[in-house]
Amino acid sequence: MLITCPGLLNANASKLLGAWFPGEQMNTAMGIYFSASGVGMSVGLATSALFPTTKSAFVTAGFAMLVIWLLWMAFIKASPEGAPGLPAMPVTGYIKVAAGSRNVWLVSLALMFLMGSSMVFSGFLPNALNKVHGMSPVAAGFMTSIVTFGTIVGSLAGPFLSDRVGKIKPFITPVAVLGAIAGYGSWLLPQGAGMATMLALFGIFLGICTPLLMAFPMLLPEIGPVYAGSAGGIIGTLQVVGAVFIPSFIIAPLAGQNYNLLFALGSLSFLMVGAVSLLLPELGAAARRRNIS
Repeated sequence: MLITCPGLLNANASKLLGAWFPGEQMNTAMGIYFSASGVGMSVGLATSALFPTTKSAFVTAGFAMLVIWLLWMAFIKASPEGAPGLPAMPVTGYIKVAAGSRNVWLVSLALMFLMGSSMVFSGFLPNALNKVHGMSPVAAGFMTSIVTFGTIVGSLAGPFLSDRVGKIKPFITPVAVLGAIAGYGSWLLPQGAGMATMLALFGIFLGICTPLLMAFPMLLPEIGPVYAGSAGGIIGTLQVVGAVFIPSFIIAPLAGQNYNLLFALGSLSFLMVGAVSLLLPELGAAARRRNIS
């Protein structure tokens, strides 16, 4: 359920933000959105070992989610006042168009691998650092939180740099390759500044890729605001598959207690993001301006 809830929210992120921001601002809006989620994950990882019991940690998290839900219900609007309504059609009509887009499935696969890689490190790294590197649970949690702190930086910097250059793909593919190297390299290094630096880079590279990929549904000509919700549903479903099945049912059984193999496979999952992204169309600012002209 904890994995499903963010998936449901992210599934509608592109549609919600697309209703408020034009296409040229989608990357930046997505970057701010995901940087905020990185703050929450960082705080959670850094403080989880400080709670006296597991129950107290979950109760605190549940209370925080309740407060956020109340704020959401009070202040969030689906679209600006006076915005034109979307055409009405059966739900199956929306799903059929979204599911018929090759690009939606490619984005979904890329984000599935991205979530799989991210969850391998956030889920297994604290225990691995404690067992293999001898870190205390508090120190291991803080070291892992460096990844999510890095995603905050990447989520803000990636869309900004992409918009300045005018392209998206030259960021996603090389960044995924560098992220895979940084992820596995962080595990191979002894604890210290080198490990912390590589974990920060790994997080930054994760943060760069996520908002750029999540902005695709609103930018795809065949999807846009009309079908972004259904496309987001497909993307969100595969994100949950990546977050749950890749770490728990594929990587963990293959690696067993071999942490070297575990984090190598987790890094390979990030590398697959770059491979899939090569098949996506270029929808950066420069390409959109050319299409309009």
